[in-house]
Amino acid sequence: MQQGERDNELLAEVTRLLESGKDLDVDKAIGEIIWKDHRAYRIAVTIDDSHDNVKGYGKLFKGYADVVDGDIGRRRAEVLYLKNLREWMDEIATKAIKKAKKLVAANV
Repeated sequence: MQQGERDNELLAEVTRLLESGKDLDVDKAIGEIIWKDHRAYRIAVTIDDSHDNVKGYGKLFKGYADVVDGDIGRRRAEVLYLKNLREWMDEIATKAIKKAKKLVAANV
């Protein structure tokens, strides 16, 4: 993406998002984002005990600076630690299903 090989896809998605905004000059915004190369990148991963330390973080994000060059401000990296990810996801899914069923029941 850094070399611009997917700029047309990026342009289409950014345009679609910007068009939903009110009082926004889409062409000007596109010019600032795409043509002036104001790009930033963000990685967000969920981790367990195997990566919950400085060394583990280093392994997760190794090579990031090689892929996204330039000022460090262009690269963000975040982690969410969950000891039992599978259980947490099951609980969230169960709550979402219950909520969806209530919404359906209330609107039928």
